[in-house]
Amino acid sequence: EPRPPYRLPELLAARPDTPIVVVEGEKVAEAARSCGLLATTSAGGAQAARKTDWGPLRQRQVIVLPDNDEAGWRYADDVTHLAYAAGAKDVRILRLAKFASKLPQGGDLADVLADERWCGLPLGDTATPKDLGRWILATAAGIEPWMPESVELLDWKPYPVDALPEPFQAFVQETARAIGCNETYVAL
Repeated sequence: EPRPPYRLPELLAARPDTPIVVVEGEKVAEAARSCGLLATTSAGGAQAARKTDWGPLRQRQVIVLPDNDEAGWRYADDVTHLAYAAGAKDVRILRLAKFASKLPQGGDLADVLADERWCGLPLGDTATPKDLGRWILATAAGIEPWMPESVELLDWKPYPVDALPEPFQAFVQETARAIGCNETYVAL
């Protein structure tokens, strides 16, 4: 521990502006991938979210697709807290049951894919899994990012450059001025 998230190499290789979809379990992650989504889950399922290294979510948009049950909501809550703690740009929770009237209790994205009527999602009869993926991204984009109240974002405090020895202090100041960034970044 911490364990790597499922399909870590794909997460690291993906463009930074590609949203990462977090689901509950490898089977559902594979279902999301078949929809053209960049998907992952915690190693070990819903009970192991806290045992996973969510660092690859740093500065990324995250979409959580919880299962349609209480355990799914707890998992979504855990992942949201952990994603923000890892530095995620924003996290949106897309509850499929809100849009899929026929999604069974405990159902998930794999169940939507297996159903010829998409569990009641507003997709046509000729829709494909890729259409479902586009619908997920578009619908999630319209949801406000969820910010748990208990997540405390750290206040940014500049590095005390004046505490550095003189030769380093001058180097940091001149380098920061030359590349146009805050002195803190160069000092660190």
